[in-house]
Amino acid sequence: MKDLVWIDGRILPAHEAHLPVYDRGFLYGDGIFETLRTYHGQIHALQPHLDRLQLSAEQIGLELRWSADELAGILGELLQAGGFPESYIRLMVTRGVGEFGLAPDLSEDQRLIIINRPLQPHPDTFWSGGVQAITVSQTGHRRGAQAKTSNYLPNLLALRLARQAGAHEAIRINGRDHVTEGSTSNVFILRRGTLFTPDLAAGVLPGITRQLLIGIARDAGVPLIEAPIPAAWLHEATEIMLSSTLREIVSVVQLDGKKVGAGSPGPVSLELLKRYRRLCGDA
Repeated sequence: MKDLVWIDGRILPAHEAHLPVYDRGFLYGDGIFETLRTYHGQIHALQPHLDRLQLSAEQIGLELRWSADELAGILGELLQAGGFPESYIRLMVTRGVGEFGLAPDLSEDQRLIIINRPLQPHPDTFWSGGVQAITVSQTGHRRGAQAKTSNYLPNLLALRLARQAGAHEAIRINGRDHVTEGSTSNVFILRRGTLFTPDLAAGVLPGITRQLLIGIARDAGVPLIEAPIPAAWLHEATEIMLSSTLREIVSVVQLDGKKVGAGSPGPVSLELLKRYRRLCGDA
């Protein structure tokens, strides 16, 4: 099973798909994207992802050429062409090619690129054993944090530090010494029986899984507060969770080399994972 790419109106094997060197997504990270996955061959939370794509486009001053229905149709066509048991999908829109220069009005047309890959799920031990994380200080308030843009260098550098430390993820701390998010995940902590997650004002991406998890936790009767989280609370937490489309909900069992809680996934995170999978139809 080989990766497929929808680009410029054609579905091609990934090795045959090419991007002009003057494409602004390549030159400047001038674009937006969404990461999606399927459960039982159906894209999970498609409409929320397309809604966020539209929000991202508005925040960078891009009027999308494609409607939500058109994008859904293209995605369906690409899924059918792949025929994979489950798919990992990356949908990208760049401002396109134009005269060389930074000004956005130099672009001539948008470009839509969608990658469809066979989903390679984590082993069950990923969730049953949990993961390690480190904290990384990154000062400054990220501009356009609620836009999922192609410029991911700060995230990449944070994750690089995590991997150098033998950890799975980096939990980022801003200049106010508050928790923001992981390099590619949202963060939840359980402290004194209450689940906390940074509010959007902290400069975090409004993750689709984050929003679903907030609803699941409240339905389960878990007290939950969206608020600024002092970094010190991470080391007082009895459970720490990461949420994202591909991770679902995974426990951090070691942070900065120290055990979180009992050093194993806690009951709240495991219950929320179970409920999340039930919601996805994958229980």
